[in-house]
Amino acid sequence: MGFRLLEESDKQLLFDTGLLKFLVDKEEKSHFPIPSFIVENVESTKQYLMENGCKIVREGKNWFWFQDPFGMVYDIIQK
Repeated sequence: MGFRLLEESDKQLLFDTGLLKFLVDKEEKSHFPIPSFIVENVESTKQYLMENGCKIVREGKNWFWFQDPFGMVYDIIQK
């Protein structure tokens, strides 16, 4: 697509699309695009989302994916 590659690791590629960053997992199993949001505090964000009907579907040290009450999945990353 012509996006500029910003970072590459064994697990991921990060591209600059102009307006958004596009992260591609290098997994054999593909999945749908997941919008990401950067926050100051991942734990307080997680608590707030869970209190408001969201559920955590995948997580790591400073990030997590959550599903909102409508079924959409998003990524939260600590700044």
